[in-house]
Amino acid sequence: MRIDVVPTPQGPLRCLDGRLVDAGTGALRATWSPVVRASVALPGGRTLLLAAGAGGPRRFDLDAGEELAPVRDPAEVWDVTAADAVLAGAGPAGLHRWDVVAGTRLGSSSLLGPPLRAITAVPRPGGGITLVACDATTLYRWDAATGASLLPPQPTAATSLTGLAPAPSLRPALLGYDASGAVHRWDID
Repeated sequence: MRIDVVPTPQGPLRCLDGRLVDAGTGALRATWSPVVRASVALPGGRTLLLAAGAGGPRRFDLDAGEELAPVRDPAEVWDVTAADAVLAGAGPAGLHRWDVVAGTRLGSSSLLGPPLRAITAVPRPGGGITLVACDATTLYRWDAATGASLLPPQPTAATSLTGLAPAPSLRPALLGYDASGAVHRWDID
């Protein structure tokens, strides 16, 4: 799935053919060719845009208008998300975690072996962030800060999950969509 609009602290950003434009005004903010999958606000007001790729996740400093150095110890990822200072990627070798600014790996290897198609970060009511990833038919959940598994893998009614996102609601929930276009909703707990 291609993300056309990414929320940033300065407002939504449209990502069109390498041009990054303010969704409200249409003003060009920067140019960067990768498909943007997520953004993260850093202390001091900087915004990083994140993209997935065969050479590992890529990071772009929106305010400086430049790509950051490649992550150290890269792994192919098909989707990325950010949870506070953690950059998480899902790919053919499972879940991977890096420090979002330094680009250094958190932990010694991937946290899960099965290929994962999509990943998102969902805040927990009592604090902390849950990383949720999926393969075609199963959800997996970890604590973003520690990488510890939170619950056993959960089979779903979906037959071909291709994407995940937090639901825009007061209760923590998760939305998923599959190849047929069906949308699924789960309570995050």
